[in-house]
Amino acid sequence: MIDPSPPSSTPLERQLVEMITRNLLTREPRSVIDELRAAAGDDVETLAKVCGEVAGFCRDERTSTMCDALTTEIQGAAVWAEKGRQRRARATKYSAADE
Repeated sequence: MIDPSPPSSTPLERQLVEMITRNLLTREPRSVIDELRAAAGDDVETLAKVCGEVAGFCRDERTSTMCDALTTEIQGAAVWAEKGRQRRARATKYSAADE
């Protein structure tokens, strides 16, 4: 499994990543979004960064409901999604080379 966590993450970033990845397949993201906001408290910058990066990294047809909610419901997350997509592209490129 490829880890969507940022390489040098803080305890809050790791907590948010764990909360998101546990719920990636949900079809009802509202309560997860609320929990993420509560966990982040006033640190909206970290919330946006983590939500955007994880959404960009993990989005596929199975996770689209959660990932789309992250980038539309969390202010500022959409701008970080491209970084997540780039990390995913690099990670899958290297893992495919190992096969």
